[in-house]
Amino acid sequence: MHGDKNMSEKKYSLLTDSDIEKGLQDELFQKEDIALIRDNEGKIVRHLPITCLERSIIPPTLIQINSTYIYQADIKPVIDAIIEKKNIELFEDLEEKYQIVIDSLTYYKDHDSHLDELNSKSLEASSVFGKRVERYFKNFNTNELDNIDLEQCITMLDSYINILFIYIISTYWLHNDKTSNDTIAKRKIEQLEKDVRYIYEQLLAKSKKDDKNINQIPMHNSLYANYLLENKSGISKIEKLIKHDSRFTSVTDFMAFIQRCFFEKAEPSYNYQNNYQESVKYEILIRLDRSVDNMFDKKSKFAWCL
Repeated sequence: MHGDKNMSEKKYSLLTDSDIEKGLQDELFQKEDIALIRDNEGKIVRHLPITCLERSIIPPTLIQINSTYIYQADIKPVIDAIIEKKNIELFEDLEEKYQIVIDSLTYYKDHDSHLDELNSKSLEASSVFGKRVERYFKNFNTNELDNIDLEQCITMLDSYINILFIYIISTYWLHNDKTSNDTIAKRKIEQLEKDVRYIYEQLLAKSKKDDKNINQIPMHNSLYANYLLENKSGISKIEKLIKHDSRFTSVTDFMAFIQRCFFEKAEPSYNYQNNYQESVKYEILIRLDRSVDNMFDKKSKFAWCL
């Protein structure tokens, strides 16, 4: 028996991809989904049938294949956290849309059915959320933060991200590897990132929306200037914030911009009384109006939340 098995394995090791494809079409072979188990060095430990992993209603892992590596993340705690989040107050009818999706998710978790409905409801809600968020940020004025409820805004974004996650994961449960063909989630995520990043950048330092010339970014009374000139740990904070600012590539790039646009060399004067040439002075020409300290605090809080 053992010899027959070795002969069989040797025989099939010579098959080409086209041979396997033809064998599947002619029903000589059967295709089965497997879970690939690797050790911490990346070596294959065992192939397990997917059926061995389907005891839980919600799949225990979300698998992402990147090159030759397989990454797995436990998503059950994420699902539970989304379901358990209560007392969400959102704008207008968004709260109702959100609750419908959460109820559908809970039903699927409890009964392992109506997955199509969960996918459909989350898609519908994501469209409503997407339009509302886009409109909200279009009318967002970073100079009037007193009129903006920061907590409510962050809650709305958090809920929208939850909706998108539910849509993506339910699409994955329905279509498996075909999920990569879905253009809806990609488009919505890209639009959300674009809207949020623009507001984030304006909180740090205002600039024209379509102006790619960073030399046109004024630093006067900006959050960047406040950290640069006033705060002892300002540079480290700028370093963290600037990672998500598309206008600069690094702190070095930012400082080069400051040197290029806001450094001025004062011409040294001659001290005739003591008969010597005074030292060359350099000044950073950035204005900070201390009467708007409260605005700095609000911009800082908002930027860090985003």
